[in-house]
Amino acid sequence: MSIRAIRGWLESVTASPREAPHSRQSGQSPSAAAQTPTLSDEQLDAFNTEILIRVQESGIAVPSNARINGRLAIRVANVNHRTRREDFDTLVHAVLSTGKRLLSHPHP
Repeated sequence: MSIRAIRGWLESVTASPREAPHSRQSGQSPSAAAQTPTLSDEQLDAFNTEILIRVQESGIAVPSNARINGRLAIRVANVNHRTRREDFDTLVHAVLSTGKRLLSHPHP
């Protein structure tokens, strides 16, 4: 995933924090967006926590969490001088694909 794609995704995600993430993908029909459930702050925090736990358990990376404006966020602290851009790409892909799997199959 390119930096441009990540920026576009982040802009779409932060545009409306109460909608489920998949409702903001570009090219989605209005009828599909209308069927998208809205999430409370607590549900969105729980969703992000589940993504965080699953990415950690996968062994791909060990992100942590932080609160930004009272909302749970997935946080990455990079202190390894050997970290490559590909490592971040892998992490972003893992977070996005985990979120998509959770949205399409909410139970483990």
